[in-house]
Amino acid sequence: MLPGTADDASSRRGAVVSEDGAVKPPDTLDDIDLPWLRDAMGCSDELIAFDVQSLSDGVGFLGLTGRVRLHYAGSPTGPESVVVKLRRRADDTELMSQYWDAWAREAVFYDELAGDVVVRVPSAHHVTNRPGEFALILEDGAPAVSGDQVAGPAPGQAEVAIDAIASMHAAWWDSPRLAEPAIHRVSTTARIVGDRFEEAFPTLRHRFGGRVTEKAFEDIEWFAGEIARWRDTVDFGPPTLIHTDFRLDNLLFHPDGGVIFVDWQLFGPGRGPRDIANFICTNLDPPERRARERGLLTGWNDAFERSGGQRLDDRLLWEEYVAWVLVSTLTYAATVTALDDTNERGRALFDAMLTRALTATDDLDAASVVARQLG
Repeated sequence: MLPGTADDASSRRGAVVSEDGAVKPPDTLDDIDLPWLRDAMGCSDELIAFDVQSLSDGVGFLGLTGRVRLHYAGSPTGPESVVVKLRRRADDTELMSQYWDAWAREAVFYDELAGDVVVRVPSAHHVTNRPGEFALILEDGAPAVSGDQVAGPAPGQAEVAIDAIASMHAAWWDSPRLAEPAIHRVSTTARIVGDRFEEAFPTLRHRFGGRVTEKAFEDIEWFAGEIARWRDTVDFGPPTLIHTDFRLDNLLFHPDGGVIFVDWQLFGPGRGPRDIANFICTNLDPPERRARERGLLTGWNDAFERSGGQRLDDRLLWEEYVAWVLVSTLTYAATVTALDDTNERGRALFDAMLTRALTATDDLDAASVVARQLG
């Protein structure tokens, strides 16, 4: 018998319903059952069984993700497989999700914006977003495969991803749609840092003290006290739509040469170079970053211009990029005690991200750049 069938559905959680009569989404991948899948997918008795393969181990910090293979009575009447995404219910993870309004953001993205962002995204078969309840059933991107952030980008991956996101940045640059309620979000970075950094800093220093310089710790500790003023003082220019969590683990590379963007929990208005800084400083090991970062940043500017954006001044773009490296580093540093990295791959991922970002902050003397911006 397959992991989920009509015969064993009654021994699982059954058709638990919300107050509005809809079948409640599962809390975990193990709780997925036929009543919910049938209701969410809009099919009935033709769906008779399913298999679940977890995709979450060491990949998603906030969510639980699994590939669900669907088995039908007779010829398939729907997709052969889908990807299910659920909320991760650890206490600290829930707190970070609330800071970012992560579940509502991603639900709104697939409900209202996915078709307008220019880049490739999975289509949504189902979205649940009610108080205490969240679930997505998404198109399976296979045969596209996820990037590996621990290993770093394979040849060509960084260029393909940066070219793709530049097209979105150009399409949404200074768009009046950025003020729409579905898109507009007040930045929560300064609040997260203010609430979390003091608690996180001793853990950060203990965990990474032998890997990065003392100056890196001093610089982010200084910036933790300045980020709110920096946010309110420094204006780099018009906003665009940004992914905000642009990194290899959130990208699926397709054999046709394209790239599919996933994990839209943090999207919103912002500056395009912020996405590029986050990608470069958390995905590339220091020797590779030092050799490639200026070329990759110029590549984004080139692709942005080709897609209809107004090219940014190279010197100003570099200084903005350096500042966003410091923002990305501080944001990850402030969450070091809150995000779930309890498995081996998760620990390796977070260690790689923060070691790379802290080293970049030091290499680029990012604090000095930001201090000049503050005046």
